[in-house]
Amino acid sequence: MKNIFIIVEGQTEEQFFGKNLQQHYVDKIGNYRYYFQVVVMPTKRNQYAKIYKGGSINFENCIANIKRFLAQTKHCKLVLLVLDYYGLHRSFKTHLNKTHTSLAERVISIQERLEQKIDNPRFKFRLQVHEFEALLFSDVRRISQHFNNEASLSHLEQILSEFKNNPELINDSPKTAPSKRLVKIYPKFRKTTDGLQIIGKIPILLLREKCTHFDDLCKLIDNL
Repeated sequence: MKNIFIIVEGQTEEQFFGKNLQQHYVDKIGNYRYYFQVVVMPTKRNQYAKIYKGGSINFENCIANIKRFLAQTKHCKLVLLVLDYYGLHRSFKTHLNKTHTSLAERVISIQERLEQKIDNPRFKFRLQVHEFEALLFSDVRRISQHFNNEASLSHLEQILSEFKNNPELINDSPKTAPSKRLVKIYPKFRKTTDGLQIIGKIPILLLREKCTHFDDLCKLIDNL
C-alpha cells in the first residue's frame, strides 16, 4: 500500500479527500490501494496552531510549508497540494502575463511555477478551478433531493447550463461563487454539513467525468 500526503485548504476538503476519495481507492475485496494522510495548509499567522489553519497563504510561505512537509514525509510516494484558483493569493500569479490568455493556461502555469520552485519529484500541485461546492454541481439532482426540494432542480440545471454544463466553471464574481448560489437557493446550506453529505452521495467516477481538473488530480494517484 502506497502512502500519499495531501495538503488542502480547509476542513471540508480535509474530510472529502480523507474519506470520500480514499474510499474510491478501495479494491473489490475491501483492501486499500493507498493510504491517504490529509492535512490543512497552515496559514502564515501560526503554522503550528490548529486554530489558525485554513484560509489564504502567500507563495513564499507556501513553499516553506511544503518543504517542511516533504522532509517529514519521506515515506510517501506523493505529496500533493490542492488549492482553489478561486481566492488564490495574488502572489501565486505575479508571473502571469498577456500570453496566458485562457484559464487553462493560467492554471497550468501557476502549477508548474510552484513545482519548479520546490523541485522534488514527489511533489505535485493541482488547482481546483473554484471552491469545493463547484463539485456538487456534478449531480444537481442530488442537491435538490438533499433539501427535499424538487422545484429547485430546474434552477440548478439553469445555472449549470449557463456554464456549458461544466461545474468547475461556475463562478464569475465573489458574489456568484457556487457556495453563494447554493445559499441563495437554500438559505440553510452549510458547507461542512450539507456539502459533505451531498458529495458523499455522488460517485467519484461521476465527479471525474464532469470535472476535468479534479480528474487530472486523480490521475496523479492512478499513475503511481
